Amino acid sequence: MLDKFQALKEDRFYISIVLCALSSLLAVSSYSIYSQPKLEPSYEKKRTADMNACKSFAKHKGFDVKQTGKAVLTLTKESFGNDEKFTFASVESVIISCGNIEMKSFCFGVESQCSIDGTKVVMNYEEPETY
Repeated sequence: MLDKFQALKEDRFYISIVLCALSSLLAVSSYSIYSQPKLEPSYEKKRTADMNACKSFAKHKGFDVKQTGKAVLTLTKESFGNDEKFTFASVESVIISCGNIEMKSFCFGVESQCSIDGTKVVMNYEEPETY
């Protein structure tokens, strides 16, 4: 006659083999995850994407856009339009919609002040704290 400890003796062996194999598999997978860290995000790609999005939105609002350098945009509009409030609203919407790009100068006037008769906005890309 079999004792209950003798009946479970083989089962314990098989269970220990399965658990040992599972722990080995988990150890190997954790090492592979640890040895291949995630890459840091690219600041250059983020800046390029933000600048392109800002340029396309500013063109949609009717501005002539020139990129001077890697991080500077110059927006110009030669005419004042029908309403100055509409022009200010256009400039404001461009400034708000351009993420990580801050306005450095704004000129709304004549050629002696702004180098053009109209609106001139110079915007500079600022590196975000997190991206």
